[in-house]
Amino acid sequence: FLALQQGAIPVFYASVEQWLNKAQSKPEKLPDKSNDIIPVPKKEKKKKAMSYKDKQEFKTIEGDILKQEELLDSLNAKITQETSSENLQELSKKIADLSLKIQEMYGRWQELENLNQK
Repeated sequence: FLALQQGAIPVFYASVEQWLNKAQSKPEKLPDKSNDIIPVPKKEKKKKAMSYKDKQEFKTIEGDILKQEELLDSLNAKITQETSSENLQELSKKIADLSLKIQEMYGRWQELENLNQK
């Protein structure tokens, strides 16, 4: 078991009973190491460049989104004419899935647009 207490040194114990016995006594204080602290330099985030695959996807994603939106429009037109409850449920699920896919595609398009601008 690893005991973590505020202001105390983390300590490993073999059992809970050992920890309980030690916890009833005074906790060990952390040593003052203010002089030993070495600042860690912050890493700068590297700008991610567009890969070849990203460039190819960026060229086609707008057209892909338009195709998916046309399909969504046709499904919406079908659902207004449908009378069978089973078909209505199936079409509703397809519309929901396609709407989610289109939203994800718009998100990906935005990511690619941001990469393209860097």
